[in-house]
Amino acid sequence: MPKKNTPKQSKELEYLNGWKRERAAFENFRKEQERRLDEFRKYATRDMLSSLLEIMDNLSLAAKHVPKEIEKNKWFDGIGHIEKQFSQILNRWGVEEIESEGIFDPLLHEVVEEVKSKVEDGTIIEVVQQGYRMGDTVLRPTKVRVAKQTK
Repeated sequence: MPKKNTPKQSKELEYLNGWKRERAAFENFRKEQERRLDEFRKYATRDMLSSLLEIMDNLSLAAKHVPKEIEKNKWFDGIGHIEKQFSQILNRWGVEEIESEGIFDPLLHEVVEEVKSKVEDGTIIEVVQQGYRMGDTVLRPTKVRVAKQTK
């Protein structure tokens, strides 16, 4: 036959069970806070990296539009090295360029102009501004010109 608890033992058992419930609730709270902090870090990192993409754009533009007379200049070589280093830093953070060949994908691209062409509708003709992604998240869509088939 089971032994009956004394009033003192019942009170102790009640306190112990209450402590266990509070401990479990605190552990759940702690895990939820960690999850929220991880989410905050992800968004903060994405925002920071997205703003740095403008610098990458400007470095790329500078490299494309360099005057012929300074192409062989050491100073210009330095700009190329900075662009490469910046690209490597973005890659370390998981940022990669969005591929922009073939057919327009509304999840990855943004149309800035439709150009009359004999190629299939929606074929990407030109990249106006490079887009980037971080894992499955698009930081910035690629801005493209696409074909509008002439009849």
